[in-house]
Amino acid sequence: SNLGIVITDSFELIDKAYHGEILHGDPIIVVNKLHESGLFEYIEIDYVMLGERNQLPAPNDPRYFEQWAITQMQVNNAWNLSRGENIKIAVLDDGVDITHQDLINNLYNFGYDATGSRPNASPRSYDYHGTAVSGVAVMVANNNYGGAGVAYNAKLIPVRVGYETWYSDLFWRGLMIAPSWLVLGISYAVLEGADIINMSLSFWDPLSWIWDDAINIAATDGRNGKGCIIFASSGNQG
Repeated sequence: SNLGIVITDSFELIDKAYHGEILHGDPIIVVNKLHESGLFEYIEIDYVMLGERNQLPAPNDPRYFEQWAITQMQVNNAWNLSRGENIKIAVLDDGVDITHQDLINNLYNFGYDATGSRPNASPRSYDYHGTAVSGVAVMVANNNYGGAGVAYNAKLIPVRVGYETWYSDLFWRGLMIAPSWLVLGISYAVLEGADIINMSLSFWDPLSWIWDDAINIAATDGRNGKGCIIFASSGNQG
């Protein structure tokens, strides 16, 4: 070309789109002349720009930087898309401390105790697993306390479906649970409109059809027919 342009690349995704190099002359003048020729749909200068990652500032929670999974999962980048707005997460576990300073403002309600021991989902003094799980999910952020949940704008539906006990011969701590408790807990979560059901529990030998039915119904009929998203643990025994 008498304008001193050499085509260097074509773009497979876009038909008849090319990248060129201007060998001499003012790039702005050359591009203007090509535009005025009427031969191009569009033509532009390929400026090299400083890209901004647009990562949100770290929350002001003092223990945020101790949260290993936040960094490993790049959750701070995902927060640009969503922080759990309009999502309800049901945690089915050994109960949740509904007075916890880093959870109370994200409670959807005080929850339900499927074991029948309490009028709400509060645990016994040595049932702590459900509180920790809930914190990973929905700890309140930017309150100058504790850490920040992965979905810190979501709401928590706490559900108590069992209690912790020690197996003295194995030196192993586990969750005591009955099929009816789990089914009641799942039913409660679905009826309360949970989008996500988290069950950080697993069983060596379930032997319960009603568990299967409850989980299948939640997975198909929950969320107003869209199906709840359900997570369960694969266990800690290798």
